[in-house]
Amino acid sequence: MAKTLFEIRMDYLKALREAAVLEKIAENVINCTKQIAEQKLYLSNAWEGENSRAFNLKVDSQAQAIKKNAERVYKIAETVRRIAKRTYETEKKAIEISRKRTYTG
Repeated sequence: MAKTLFEIRMDYLKALREAAVLEKIAENVINCTKQIAEQKLYLSNAWEGENSRAFNLKVDSQAQAIKKNAERVYKIAETVRRIAKRTYETEKKAIEISRKRTYTG
């Protein structure tokens, strides 16, 4: 059964909401990496030596990986929006075409 314009619009808006949720998650993750950097700074002021340097390198590496994953989530949200818009426009166009179509018989 074909979708109505209302259903198409609701699906589009749902996709936009889901993309916003993904962006919020990515934002929260990036904020966590900033907090990690702040905590590392506090710790490095109190802890010196070879183990401290090794720890800091590991923390930096992990924070970088986490940040890259958050950036990927942002890109996924962009993709969701782009696909949702394209789908919305395509489905609307299909309804318009079907309304204009005349059947002979």
